[in-house]
Amino acid sequence: MGDYVILFSPVGSGLSAAVDNLQCQPDCAVQDIEETLKRAHQTKDKLRTAYPQIRDDFTMEDIIYYLPRPEVVKLWRSSAKQCLSDLQASSASLKVLAGHMVYYSGRRNTFYSAVDSKVLKPQGSSAQTDQLAPSAIAVLIDDVYDMFARLRPSGQLFCDNRIADFLKMTCGEHDISIPELSKTENLTLVLSWKLNSLTRLLAWRSLEIVMAAHLAIQLGIDRLMVFAAKQRLSAMREWFANTNSPSVYVSHPISGPRKEQKRTRCWPDVIDEINALQLLLLKHSLVGIMPTGIDEYRFAGSGGILQYSGRLSQRWPLPQDTAREPVIYQPPQGGQAPHYCETLYPGFYNSTKRCLESRKRFKEPVLTSLRNATSVLAGRITEQVSSRDHLFVAHCDGLLVYRPFYGGKTNFSGGVQAEVDHWASLVASGVRKRCAFVHLRSEIENLLASASKDPTVPLSAAIRERIWPMLREKEGITNKRAMECLIKTGELPAGGVLDKTPRTAGEIEKRYPKLEREAKVSYLRDRLTGDHGDVVAESSIWIVDSYEKFRGILSKVAQFFQGQQDVDKAWKRDIENMLDDGLWKD
Repeated sequence: MGDYVILFSPVGSGLSAAVDNLQCQPDCAVQDIEETLKRAHQTKDKLRTAYPQIRDDFTMEDIIYYLPRPEVVKLWRSSAKQCLSDLQASSASLKVLAGHMVYYSGRRNTFYSAVDSKVLKPQGSSAQTDQLAPSAIAVLIDDVYDMFARLRPSGQLFCDNRIADFLKMTCGEHDISIPELSKTENLTLVLSWKLNSLTRLLAWRSLEIVMAAHLAIQLGIDRLMVFAAKQRLSAMREWFANTNSPSVYVSHPISGPRKEQKRTRCWPDVIDEINALQLLLLKHSLVGIMPTGIDEYRFAGSGGILQYSGRLSQRWPLPQDTAREPVIYQPPQGGQAPHYCETLYPGFYNSTKRCLESRKRFKEPVLTSLRNATSVLAGRITEQVSSRDHLFVAHCDGLLVYRPFYGGKTNFSGGVQAEVDHWASLVASGVRKRCAFVHLRSEIENLLASASKDPTVPLSAAIRERIWPMLREKEGITNKRAMECLIKTGELPAGGVLDKTPRTAGEIEKRYPKLEREAKVSYLRDRLTGDHGDVVAESSIWIVDSYEKFRGILSKVAQFFQGQQDVDKAWKRDIENMLDDGLWKD
């Protein structure tokens, strides 16, 4: 039975560009359901019956707007069947069926799906062995600001005519006309329209992902992935074509480099390291999934907690060398791609010219409305960041935690910690999923130096806490005074304070240095794994002196994810000199 991959995408995410790029790839055939649907004669006939004035260059929005849902579903079925027939006739080894999972009817302000799962998979015993069957589902997404920009041109879902419709509806409720609005009212209403549009797109994107996950269950497909457009095309193709290439979610510092950029006005070198990881992993047959493929939570502040100016800060930079190794993403025409710093600014709707005029300066109460609207959008985006990143952890084959102590941090960031906790819970439930922790030696040294000066729980106390249970469990010492003396001096006190134990005092004193080393290793293993040092069977730690050293050991990391190498234990030897007595002893 032949296989094909399903690629879904919410409207505005650049699916057409992705289809064009994939079609240029060697030995790859792509069929687009919506493009086929638009070309179908029956579509034109039904549209002209429903709306005789329809222009020849009608869009999918026109189809969804003028035709009722049952008719759209019929057209979808017919177009999907035609696409699958064309893919079946292709000799390409990689076959992709592209389309949208969720439609939006602007006429009735409703979402719905026209996807019929029965069309996508051979049915019953009558299915022939040469029929195509889906092997994987991917969802292509993009930043909501890019989505909005793609849907702003004339005739699109969020064009200026839609602003006029919104203003007319709102003004009608108060028996006034658009020209009668004050400047403040005009700006505030346009801001409300923008916020509604952006949050609708966020909901649309979320629905697309949820529906795709549900379809995967219906079709019995285990392989499901979300790809952000601002990632390498070669990574998506590798995941499509090679089921033996493990997918690895790269969990890395984000807030630290962003703060450094705000302070210095330049992105730090670690940005280039992180952006290069996807191609480096591909060289070792690993498909890296990068969290910064989507970068929406970048609201500039105006002072105070959760106080926003309405302006967006710079986006995480796109990968370099896109001419040789292109990204999926193609920027919308016009606009401010990829940063869109002024997207949230409301603008003034000129009812005479029937267009939106940009504004960059605002006074009260528009400023207050802008801050409040930004706060609402920030909350919606925060929800999606969490759910999307956890989806990556769940569906990727492994997790690569890269330099979590970057920028002098002494603990994992909240986002990285949550991802590592999720991975550990999956492993605890019986899921085979490996995690590699990569640390820079200088950053660990900084961590230990800070821990040794911690006034709450100093490094010395933290390590001693681990020696207590080891003395009880391994050496049979339960007398507190004996343990305290042994830990402080390395010698047992005189006076018969030992409990009954098979070992003599001399034997225990002789073994104590080994217990001390084990306590140090246990402490650092927990710190380097986000307090999950107990998940030793599915995790490994690598300590490197530089990024170049990391590139040198990447083949071992890849073998670890591919199951060709067991947990690397070299890190234990590396840390013996880092935890010297002078650092942690009182």
